[in-house]
Amino acid sequence: MTKDKKVVILAVAATAIFGLMAGCGKPTPVSISKDVVKAMEKVKSVDGSMELVLNGQMVDVVEAGFSMDLDVEMNMDFQSIVTPETASYLNMNMNFSALSMDYSTDMEAYTVKEDGDYITYTLAEDTWTKQVIEDFSSDMDSMVQMDTYSAIADGKLKATLDDSLYKVNKKDAYLLHVTMDGDYWNDLLSSVGGMFDGLMDDMDFSDVEAEFDIYIYKDANVPAKLEVDLKDMANTLVGDLGDGGSFDVDEYTITIMLNSYNTVDPIKVPDVALRDAVDSDSSSIGNLFGDLEDGIDDEDDDYGSSEAPQNENGDYIIKNYDEDFQALIGLPENYEHSFSSDSYLYIEDDSDDYNIELGYEFNDFSTMEETAEYYSDYSYTNEDYSDIKSTPETTVTVNGMEIHYTAIEYLYMDEHKCVDAYAWTDTAAGVPFVVEIEFFPYEDSATANTEELVKLAYSKVVLEPVK
Repeated sequence: MTKDKKVVILAVAATAIFGLMAGCGKPTPVSISKDVVKAMEKVKSVDGSMELVLNGQMVDVVEAGFSMDLDVEMNMDFQSIVTPETASYLNMNMNFSALSMDYSTDMEAYTVKEDGDYITYTLAEDTWTKQVIEDFSSDMDSMVQMDTYSAIADGKLKATLDDSLYKVNKKDAYLLHVTMDGDYWNDLLSSVGGMFDGLMDDMDFSDVEAEFDIYIYKDANVPAKLEVDLKDMANTLVGDLGDGGSFDVDEYTITIMLNSYNTVDPIKVPDVALRDAVDSDSSSIGNLFGDLEDGIDDEDDDYGSSEAPQNENGDYIIKNYDEDFQALIGLPENYEHSFSSDSYLYIEDDSDDYNIELGYEFNDFSTMEETAEYYSDYSYTNEDYSDIKSTPETTVTVNGMEIHYTAIEYLYMDEHKCVDAYAWTDTAAGVPFVVEIEFFPYEDSATANTEELVKLAYSKVVLEPVK
């Protein structure tokens, strides 16, 4: 294949930014989140903005007639680099109004690595300060809530997919409605609360649940926007101040926009900051988002972010939700590990002629009948797909296992003959084990036989109880 032809194929066949072919079948919160986890592995930088709005009224019924309106608005632009060297930049404006007094401040901060340590240079009220940041990590994981997508993909966090597509930065985006539990709220608010000098240190979010809207760029499989309304939760947590006092929150919202990926130029600290910055024991901005993941302390705090373990034979091991049943999965010839956790595994064969992706997981909380019904319900509406043909449920035996599968063939951009297949089998654990198969040809001569793909996908799979 010539170099020019490869470029043309990539431009047509690959999704924006990363060249990742997303699952062309019916999208679900789990499949979308898996695509996000995979796509984010190739992100080098992110550029975005954040807005926080808080207003309400504090009332003291003991001191008759006393009340105080509180209004806070913060706007921030940020840039974060993940590789080759982690760094971040943010520019923030905050307006604060209380007791008929208005206060406004601007802040600018750079975090870079110097002599093995991460240093934050902060400009506030015309003064530069610098501070060593312990265990600094990129702002990006916090901005896009990477643990959230791993948790959805793992089935450990509830999410639903909106029926409509939405426009974010003039691009189509999915909308996930996510129910966030106490650990996530504790974590999210600590990232914002850190700039308010421990304002939320004494709050307990363990019993709080609230809704979180996440928009995902459809073509690029990366986060586009995050929206959260904290009004009800804030009134629940801080409405009663004790001693006859109360705080009634009228509005409390956070909006994070992720505008572009892999477009950030190298972040360099201005010469004036290097020259004039004085040491600071604490920073009012600090590592605003870098510590987001540190707040989750329970035993399962990685929510599936770690790679699936391997046994002595090199087989990957993934388990069902109850962790009493497991799949041992060997890599077929030419296949390589793509990404995984303790409950799912994605591998791929990426050649000059085609790309094949195999995704393995237990379909917890479903029956064989429900799985069959789900995978037989295709609803393709994308204008890029044509000549769509569905294969009804078929069975084949592989290594003594009865495998059920359905498939759909279609033309992508009128020239690439793709195949999406879903193959599942019953297990002694009482839940189906599923393999999602995606075939995408770069060359017209590359074709796929669905049954052979299914046989190959299960050729090195052993299902057994956890010993």
